[in-house]
Amino acid sequence: SCLPIEHAIGQTYTPVAKDVGGTLKVQETAINVEGESEPALSEPTAMVVPSKPVNISPTQSSGEARTGQILSEHHGSWTNEPTEYTYQWERCDKQGENCVFVSEATQQAYKLGSSDVGRTLRVIETAINGGGESAPALALPSPVVVPEVPSSVTPPTVTGPAIQGKVLSESHG
Repeated sequence: SCLPIEHAIGQTYTPVAKDVGGTLKVQETAINVEGESEPALSEPTAMVVPSKPVNISPTQSSGEARTGQILSEHHGSWTNEPTEYTYQWERCDKQGENCVFVSEATQQAYKLGSSDVGRTLRVIETAINGGGESAPALALPSPVVVPEVPSSVTPPTVTGPAIQGKVLSESHG
């Protein structure tokens, strides 16, 4: 059930988004001084796939840069309608440089741990569609990760006589 493509009358054609998921054929007519041949029809092409996604605005991460908290990735903007994404978090120095993969961190969210303190993190997003994988898109590094706020396990104690003019001492909890 092929239909002619408007304005596709030359020897070359560049498939467009409407062609994705279909196949293409070319019809050719030869002409010489004796006249015009019957149209000849090619075999169909393979199914047209979309172009790979291209990042047009970078991915971003958000969340509090503190141990125990979660950083979350937010998709950047992509061309060519991605159908899925992959993620890889990297641990970087304080300046957001000298980054190394965090091997277990391949989800859209990452829970910060003690090994992240004093460092920054960034996420790499790759978009995928029927045409393949995009080039990786890098998010800006997070703020420097700080330790979690201390919490009291046992209360402090007060020692000494509760007498006016006498010194009381506190012992940390």
